Amino acid sequence: MKEKKQPSEAAIINLLKLKFDSIGDDAAILPLTKTRSYVLTKDLLIEDIHFTVNQDAATLARKALEVNLSVLAAMGATPHSVLLGISLPSHYFDYINSFLTNFVWACKDHNITLIGGDTSRSSDKFFISMTTIGTILNKNIKYRHTAENGDLLYVAGCLGDAHIGLIASKNNKGLTRFARKYYSPKAKLAEGAWLGKQKAVTAMMDLSDGLYIHLKKICQSANLAAFVNLDGFSTSPEFKRACKYLQLDRITTQLIGGEDYGLLFSVQANKGPIIAKMFYKKFGYELQYIGKLGHGKGVQFIKNRKPIHLDLKPFTHFSESE
Repeated sequence: MKEKKQPSEAAIINLLKLKFDSIGDDAAILPLTKTRSYVLTKDLLIEDIHFTVNQDAATLARKALEVNLSVLAAMGATPHSVLLGISLPSHYFDYINSFLTNFVWACKDHNITLIGGDTSRSSDKFFISMTTIGTILNKNIKYRHTAENGDLLYVAGCLGDAHIGLIASKNNKGLTRFARKYYSPKAKLAEGAWLGKQKAVTAMMDLSDGLYIHLKKICQSANLAAFVNLDGFSTSPEFKRACKYLQLDRITTQLIGGEDYGLLFSVQANKGPIIAKMFYKKFGYELQYIGKLGHGKGVQFIKNRKPIHLDLKPFTHFSESE
């Protein structure tokens, strides 16, 4: 009997790309005027896959919005409205009441208007479908495929903190600072808007599924290779202690840990140090330099100035092997 192929996120997206050449970035760009465009992104969160209802409803509401806004941040856009769809069992009334109340508050914190959506009853799970809409000047839009040979690669934000928080929470290990990073992420909207205005920034993505996966996506879109310098990866003493406590490899955690919602971006080589200095002056924390783009394919790792192989098993939405 012929074995059935298992679905994968990459296969589904590639199938859509064959039908629609507009597929390729995390958000869609729709013209608004000659100089400005709408930016739209959609996200789907499913109970027992992305969250549990043991999680505080207020925290979940804010995280659901911030996760969606992070994609707009990576395009350099400013959000202004949202569509919300929910499907839930009939006995979830108290939970959804708290969720919606806090979702409205979260929208107001960002000056975002809820403009519509849909509701439906489900058999036994809570589903959240969200579409956020922003605007941007056309000259500031950041794509994936516009990264250039020789560009330097930077990350705005921490790598691996949310993964530590997830593992610690699952195993009741404490580490509350890291748990907050997992349960209460903040979209880097101000940083994304500023980076979007910098002509030297050639491409940008948000770090939802882990650095390694998103580096691969930029490489595939730009037809380049990423040369990642592991010697330059910086961590705090607290991060090192947490990895040791949870028996996690520090570098692997930084490369494949998801849900940090930082920004990965490329900068023209001669402007990288200037951008990094300007960024620190404006936002008060340093960018992390992780490597550069060059001719070739895929993600390649360097340690002690020599290429090394890493056997990485990153998160995938269908649990397929890489």
